[in-house]
Amino acid sequence: MLWPFEFYRHWFLVGSQLTLFIAGGFSVLALAAADAWKGRDADSLLLMLWVFGTFVFTGFLNWNINARSVLPLIPAAGILLARRVDTLRTHSIRWRPTLLAIPLAVAGGVSLWLTAADTELANSARTAAAVIEQKTRNQPGAVWFLGHWGFQYYMESFGARAVAVDDPPHRPGDFLAVAGNDRLFEIRPEFVSARDGIQIPMRLGITTIQRELGAGFYSSDLGPLPFAIGPVLPERYDLIRLGPKSIPAATAASP
Repeated sequence: MLWPFEFYRHWFLVGSQLTLFIAGGFSVLALAAADAWKGRDADSLLLMLWVFGTFVFTGFLNWNINARSVLPLIPAAGILLARRVDTLRTHSIRWRPTLLAIPLAVAGGVSLWLTAADTELANSARTAAAVIEQKTRNQPGAVWFLGHWGFQYYMESFGARAVAVDDPPHRPGDFLAVAGNDRLFEIRPEFVSARDGIQIPMRLGITTIQRELGAGFYSSDLGPLPFAIGPVLPERYDLIRLGPKSIPAATAASP
């Protein structure tokens, strides 16, 4: 898989976080195996098969690795952790409740931080669509767009049309809004009368989606990490206005 240059610029940051996530994954597998070895009953076997089965499906059988595929593993992991805590509390004379409270507090804080960042990311598509609608309002020409997810929803809500490969925008005066790197084709400079770059800053320092930081919560195609902490780049959009010449459809539709 080809990664952008910025990904390699952050190799230490991405690598250190990936090491922690790999260690966490192996810990869950080891916890399930240890519980089954010690318990040797139907409940322990069920929990182990639950964890390992989800791992095999997510990593080797599903068409794409994403966080949603791992969700079925969470209840089993929670039960295993609770059983382990009960064992430690019963048999360890050095057991302290703070040993459990500290990691739970850290995990809760990171979860809330990540939720706020994902909300900020989702809202950026709405903000970008609103800016584009404002810039193209009362202007002659149709508004087209390239992009999916929330950006597609908000663009279609004010009447913009999604680009089709067999029917690309080619009339002078039309607008083309492009989200990030979602490009089916490139428009040659001689057919562009104006280009406006729109950047929506991401201020929270954590993200679920960004190739440059290797974050691919919703798809491993975007990166090996479920989320990444670091310098999050702004969300980028281009607003292109087609020039005075019409664009031949065959030229515009070529990759």
